[in-house]
Amino acid sequence: MLMLRAGRHKFVYVHNHAPLLFDLLEDPHELRDLAGIPENEELCRTLQAELLAELDLEELRTCILDSQQQRLLVVAGSAGTSGWRHQVTRDASRLYRRASS
Repeated sequence: MLMLRAGRHKFVYVHNHAPLLFDLLEDPHELRDLAGIPENEELCRTLQAELLAELDLEELRTCILDSQQQRLLVVAGSAGTSGWRHQVTRDASRLYRRASS
C-alpha cells in the first residue's frame, strides 16, 4: 500500500486493487472514497502516475518480502523467550509510601 498526499487530497494505491481518493478538507476522517466518481478519474490517474513514477514495484515487493523473511527468522530464533512482552516483576505497592489518612 502506497499513499500520496497532494494538497487537500490523499491518494492510496494498493497493487491489484482499486485506488482510494479522499478529500481531507471535506472528509478528514476519510470516510468517503472519491476514486469511483467519474469526475475524479483524471485526478486519480495523475496522482497514481506521480506516485509510481520513481518506484520499481517489483523491487519494492522483493524488499518487503525479504524484510518479512528476516523478521520471521528472528521470531523463530527467539522461540521460548518472552520476546517483547515485558513482565513487571516488582510489586509497585511496596515501592511507594502513601500518606496515612
